Amino acid sequence: MKRLEVLKNPETLPVVPSPRALPAQVSDSCHPNLQTYQRASLDGNYSVGEDLGTGSSATVKIATEKSTGRKVAVKTFKKSGLTEIVEARIRKEYALMRHMNHKNLVALIDVVENPEEIIIIMEYASHGDLHTHLSHQPNWRLSEDDARNIFKQVAKGNPFLFDVLCI
Repeated sequence: MKRLEVLKNPETLPVVPSPRALPAQVSDSCHPNLQTYQRASLDGNYSVGEDLGTGSSATVKIATEKSTGRKVAVKTFKKSGLTEIVEARIRKEYALMRHMNHKNLVALIDVVENPEEIIIIMEYASHGDLHTHLSHQPNWRLSEDDARNIFKQVAKGNPFLFDVLCI
């Protein structure tokens, strides 16, 4: 019942301080506790498939958007296992993702929140994340060509992050 009250009054949640303050144009529009929750369920818009991975607080599954056939990643956090601070951090994560539109960054597609869970729907990275890629390499080491390609991608995304978020 308390969670329903929090959804009605999100300003009552603690705001988790960042090590660096966000610029005003971003922080004013993405306050983690004042995000609007457009939907309370996936509404049958996605056909959810197999697990891609499980972390300490979320499960990621592959899904297909029924209207377009586009593959997406669905990251589900069960609220029952989260503290209010962790919930605020999750909201901050997707609030920041709303402002990031760059080919070298995973795009946020939608967010669904209801009293039981927070679901973040994002672009599907078919080759997985860097950690998974490294774990499949001998001794967790990349070839020079592989490392160069990854470094180029990171280098191309950094100026965007600096311009948008002033990091």
